[in-house]
Amino acid sequence: MLVTARTPPLRAAGRDARPSRLTEYIQNRAGLLIDHGDGSHSFPHRTIQEYLAACYLTRTNFPKQLATLVRADPQRWREVLLFAGEKTALDAPFAVWALIDRLSPLPYSSTATITESDWWMALLAGHVLVETGLHRAEGVDLYEIQILNNVKAWLLALLNSPHLSNADRAIAGANLGRLGDPRRGVGLDQAGLPDIDWIEIAAGPFLMGAQPFTCTL
Repeated sequence: MLVTARTPPLRAAGRDARPSRLTEYIQNRAGLLIDHGDGSHSFPHRTIQEYLAACYLTRTNFPKQLATLVRADPQRWREVLLFAGEKTALDAPFAVWALIDRLSPLPYSSTATITESDWWMALLAGHVLVETGLHRAEGVDLYEIQILNNVKAWLLALLNSPHLSNADRAIAGANLGRLGDPRRGVGLDQAGLPDIDWIEIAAGPFLMGAQPFTCTL
């Protein structure tokens, strides 16, 4: 049996929607607020906190302040970064490119001194690109292509390094595939077909497994 409860409207006959009633409704019926008893309230769900933090940071010294926070503590600000990227991409995609550029500002070099924070920035920069889909947008200019190629170079290096966890490196590999894996035999060719890394085998006998085999071409 399906039982439904009809929530009374806040503005019923003979009653007005006072702020106190609205707060009580959100707190007791929806469970979205925690009353601390001193006139202050907070949100119990972390996702709501992260979204509101993203809203604030997109309006406050964006993208410099957000990039600084993420670099200082990637795990804490990871979801806030993704929320901010998707929110900003709707109206100002150029600002998201600037954010990604700040996350991984230096071209990857195997001879440079790279910190764990640098690897995190590469991972998150690729994640923002995939989540926003900016790399697939029309009119991508040379500046944005350079940022995209730089992120791809960092992700490729991350796959071949012992840094970060296996799960995070798997995310890096999946994102690199969506952005366009530059490795031969991994991605797609210009026709959109698997770019198979073919190997030429000369005619004549050769050993395949435990049995001799003769290739006649």
